Amino acid sequence: SQSAGLLLNCFPGNFKQYPTTCIGILNYIASNSSQLEIAQIVTQALIADNFTLENCTVSPDNSIQINAVQN
Repeated sequence: SQSAGLLLNCFPGNFKQYPTTCIGILNYIASNSSQLEIAQIVTQALIADNFTLENCTVSPDNSIQINAVQN
């Protein structure tokens, strides 16, 4: 969904109302974070933002597949 995409792509502090909401996924992909670490960060952020997460996987090329519904 668009909300999940914004949550992933925006950086913390981009939304003044919710300064800690965003992830800034590009920083994690550019770092030495493992696929498991990235999946855990994405999962935690989506759950904290009231998503029901069915699946989150990160492939070796760092593409992310998310199956989530916002409640």
